[in-house]
Amino acid sequence: MNNIKNKEELIKKVLERLKNNRKLYSYVNKIIKILVSNNYNFYFVGGTIRDILISVFNNTKLQNVLDIDIVIETKEYDKIVSLIQKNLYVDKKVQIKTYPQFFTMSVLFIEKDEIKRIDLSIPREEEYLKPAALPKVSVGTIFDDIFRRDFTINAICLYYNSLTKSFSFYDPFNGIKDIIDRKIRVLHKNSFIDDPTRILRGIRFVSTIGFKFDIETEKLIKEAIEKNMLSLLSQHRLNLEFVNIIKKGKNLTQIVKLFKKYQITRYYENIQDLLREFMLNANKIELKKIENTKIRFYIRLLYLLEKVTGGVGPLETNKIGVFKEYLVKLDIPRDERQPIYEAVKIFAYGKTKTLPKWIKIYLQVFKKKIIKLPVKPSQLVHWRIPKEKIKPLILYFLKHKIRNLSKKKIKSITLKLD
Repeated sequence: MNNIKNKEELIKKVLERLKNNRKLYSYVNKIIKILVSNNYNFYFVGGTIRDILISVFNNTKLQNVLDIDIVIETKEYDKIVSLIQKNLYVDKKVQIKTYPQFFTMSVLFIEKDEIKRIDLSIPREEEYLKPAALPKVSVGTIFDDIFRRDFTINAICLYYNSLTKSFSFYDPFNGIKDIIDRKIRVLHKNSFIDDPTRILRGIRFVSTIGFKFDIETEKLIKEAIEKNMLSLLSQHRLNLEFVNIIKKGKNLTQIVKLFKKYQITRYYENIQDLLREFMLNANKIELKKIENTKIRFYIRLLYLLEKVTGGVGPLETNKIGVFKEYLVKLDIPRDERQPIYEAVKIFAYGKTKTLPKWIKIYLQVFKKKIIKLPVKPSQLVHWRIPKEKIKPLILYFLKHKIRNLSKKKIKSITLKLD
């Protein structure tokens, strides 16, 4: 394990990095105290544990983590929900969302513009009634819960035992070894048949963390592609994975190479033009220096939308409707669409004051300028200029670089344009 002498030392380092991530751990600790005081065994599992282990083995800084998964060893879902609600509803910063059909719940800690998310669940098992179908979920064991994961590196658990009051690893598929070997490996041979979206997630992991598919996993991907398994997915599920690439993906040019290798783009029927711009401009929207994932996501998204639609010009508020069409296709939630709509208004009306931070970065990165309007449309309305004349007038002023417009001059130019 590189310079790690034994599992005990590794556990210590993982816990240290988890605790040092203060933005998340202060909230995680609230959940831990509730579970420990009620004598529950529980497991940290998923991407956060994977990322911490990668940072430990590579001796690199852990990126800001804003979410974590905890599986609680019980079959009593309702009791867990009641326990968490009873202890956390007093906190005004907390939102609790329950999903009883999936035996999960999300605890959201809202602070300023950041949301820390802790997903809690009881152990579940999944049954796929047919290839690419959404699974039927039922209560299971912790092994069942791990077996339903996509790759071994995401199936590593940090287990808390309430009797011994100590932590240990539960890693039945040797995910820790795969992290050391820098491999991405599926848990079983039907993985890509059961859920072909795992192909897309695997591509994102390969590019983001710099690992490679192991030989058997690569073979299974090719077999699933040959069987055309991705065609069984709805556009909704395909689009969600593409959004995740824009949100979380790194080394986007590597994603482009893998998309070409596996001929992924042919499956995206309703966002072909958006995907084409992504394939052509992946290097331009890599944005490696921008660590804030939310800012990077909005900059990438706005850039692609502008590329597809020809950009947002003066008074082109109609682009809100055009952009909305794409955002709805991508199934981006309403609250996440709003910053894009605000950006359209900023460009359309030439607003230069109190710009959001991400818009300032967008302008700087892509060397763009906001075109300030020579006169406000509201002022023209006040001067009783017909509404249908307003846009042609302002475009005329901009084209001829006319400034310092008086009411008399504007009315004179309006008459000339008739």
